[in-house]
Amino acid sequence: MNLNFVGSHPMAGSERSGYSNSTSELFDNRLCIVCENNEKIINFWKYLDMRIVISSPEKHDKLIAVTSHFIHFLSFSYIYYIKKYNIDIKDFIGPSFQEFTRIASSNPEIWADIFIDNKNKIDTVYKEFKKALKEFNEILKDKERLKDFLAEIKDYKEKL
Repeated sequence: MNLNFVGSHPMAGSERSGYSNSTSELFDNRLCIVCENNEKIINFWKYLDMRIVISSPEKHDKLIAVTSHFIHFLSFSYIYYIKKYNIDIKDFIGPSFQEFTRIASSNPEIWADIFIDNKNKIDTVYKEFKKALKEFNEILKDKERLKDFLAEIKDYKEKL
């Protein structure tokens, strides 16, 4: 049997799964990563109005661990922290909390598979992130340095 496979990863959807949460605009102007320069696959996703980025599978796996898998890991971990320490936050939930934790409502079956399949990449990001958190925590000791640091991060984020 001669099978052809071209990996592609539409970056679309939300924390809600299932047909009842479907939308005709799901792929509109969303990113799709294609792991081979294959005209048929690219045209298929473009027909669905997706923006295409061509990547190696290795680069895809590394960067999706940073931009998706680890973010989900953080969101689930944060809710776990609140649950573990029985922190009563119900009357203190604002938009920041809702935004940061929205994806912790994602489908557990799907995300269990994603976390297991990508554990090594997530672990690498986790170790690097811990170092960055420690550095950030040290900056909290100096208000002027902190303001400069936050401004630098804000500028960087706005350029993404």
